[in-house]
Amino acid sequence: MDGILSIIKPSGISSHDVVNWARRVYNTRKIGHAGTLDPGAAGILVLAIGKATRLIPYIQGKVKTYRAELSLGFTTDSLDLFSPISLKKQIAILTDNEWQNILSSFVGETEQIPPMTSAIKINGKALYKLAREGKTVERPSRKITIYSCKLISYNRITQKLLFDVSCSAGTYIRTLCADIALKAGTVGCMSYLLRTAVGKFNLNNSRIMTNEQTELLPLLYAVADWPYEVCNEETLQNIKTGKVITLKTNNNTQHIAFLNEQKELVALGKRVLSTKYHPFRVFI
Repeated sequence: MDGILSIIKPSGISSHDVVNWARRVYNTRKIGHAGTLDPGAAGILVLAIGKATRLIPYIQGKVKTYRAELSLGFTTDSLDLFSPISLKKQIAILTDNEWQNILSSFVGETEQIPPMTSAIKINGKALYKLAREGKTVERPSRKITIYSCKLISYNRITQKLLFDVSCSAGTYIRTLCADIALKAGTVGCMSYLLRTAVGKFNLNNSRIMTNEQTELLPLLYAVADWPYEVCNEETLQNIKTGKVITLKTNNNTQHIAFLNEQKELVALGKRVLSTKYHPFRVFI
C-alpha cells in the first residue's frame, strides 16, 4: 500500500495521534506525516504511506496557508491560549485599512525567532522541553517568506483579528501574531489556527478521520509541480539499474519527475549535466 493521504485534523489531538489512527485504519506501520500541526490547531495534515514516505521532504517544503485569529491586548508565554496571561497592554483602535497595511508590511522575506514552544533543538534539547522546565534560551533567527497576508475581519468589541496567511515552511504563526500585535503598539497571542492548504493539498481534496479506508492519492501528488518526463520501457529499465538518463530536450531544471506511460511516478531525477539526470529516488 503506497500513496498519500491528506487529513483534516481536528483540534485537540496531536499529529502523532493522526498517524496512529491511519496505521490502524490502513493496517500498516509504514506511515509518516509531512509537518507537525500543534494539538490546539486544526486543518491539513499530509500523511505518506509505504513508498510515499520517501517523498516526505518534498511535501514538507511546500507553501503553507493558514487562517489565524489574533487576540489583542494580552499575551502568554506560549503565545497562544494554552498558558496563563503574562502581560496586558492597552489597545489602539485601528481601521480595517490600517490593519491591512500592518499585515501587508510582513509580506516578503524576513527573519523570525522561533518560539520556545517549538520542537527546534538547542544543544540537543527541544525548545518546548526547556520551556516546560521554566527555562528560556536565546534562539537564532531563521529566514522565512510571507507570500501574502490578508485581513478577513477585525472585531472592535472582542479585539480579535482574523487573517489569512500564505508562507514558507518553518514559519511560526504564533510568532507572526505576536509580531503583528507589536507593530500595532500592543501585545497579542494566537487564539485560533486552521491550516487550509499544504501546496496542492487543501480542505476540498482532504478527508476527515473515520474508520473507513478511502483511496490514497498517487505518489505523483507530492511532486505535482515538478517538470516531468514520460519514459518508454527502455528508459524504465535504465532507471531501475541506476543509469543516468539523457533527455531529448533541455528542461533547464535541477530536478525532474520520471513517469511511466500510465503517468505514474517511477523516480525522481537530479541534474548532472545539461540534459542528463541521475535517478536518486526510485519507486519501481
